[in-house]
Amino acid sequence: MIIFAILIFIILYLYITTNYIRVNKINIVGGKRYNLKYIHITDIHGKLTYINGRLSKLINKERPDFVLFTGDMISKLSQLDKVIQELNDIKCRVYMVLGNYERESYNNWHKESHDFRKIEQAINKAENITLLINKEVIEITNGIKVSIYGFDNSIYGNESYSSDCKEYDFRILLAHSPNIMKLIYNKDINYNHLLVGHTHGGQIRLGKIISNKYSKFHIGDLYDETGRIFTINKGIGTTRIPVRLNATPELRCYRV
Repeated sequence: MIIFAILIFIILYLYITTNYIRVNKINIVGGKRYNLKYIHITDIHGKLTYINGRLSKLINKERPDFVLFTGDMISKLSQLDKVIQELNDIKCRVYMVLGNYERESYNNWHKESHDFRKIEQAINKAENITLLINKEVIEITNGIKVSIYGFDNSIYGNESYSSDCKEYDFRILLAHSPNIMKLIYNKDINYNHLLVGHTHGGQIRLGKIISNKYSKFHIGDLYDETGRIFTINKGIGTTRIPVRLNATPELRCYRV
């Protein structure tokens, strides 16, 4: 009986930690105040419904000025249309970059390549979504000029940087993988906030018992000596194994 109760507890715990989105509300400390509110999401992997609601409703409830999405919309191509529709249901502009699963995914553990251009075209048809592939846009919110630059996926060596914008109040950089830091350091790219995903916060975290190639990366926000922020978001979906442990799905809602 005790063993059965423990088993039920473990199942419930895994279900909740995999299917409940935590909305982490963060006030960016230090520096000038801009009266901006934005949400960072990443690594959806086709998962749109959670214990506490659908993804778009959770985001709309927070009423952000804009949303930043750092890739891996899907785990398989058949999920694409539903994910794009869900992002398009968000009641503000969504700026996004692509992840590795937009180019290839796994079907029964076998890697399959996707027609990247068709995915790009499907995203560009959405009214509410702006796709950034080594590209910069200027978002003007509450009179604040925000530079948003999105890198192509560094996993494939496709990332590059070219900016004509010299005047802005706040600069945000978007990339899928934290490995983008190599390019940012090499080119001495200035920013206020760098946002990435890809690591899933480890997805299944057992402390020092089990480690992976992403264990060297931090989780959440890391401030440097100049006050710049480097955020690695745990994301909300799963890959390979449909379980999260000690890596609860999250939306990160920022005020600056």
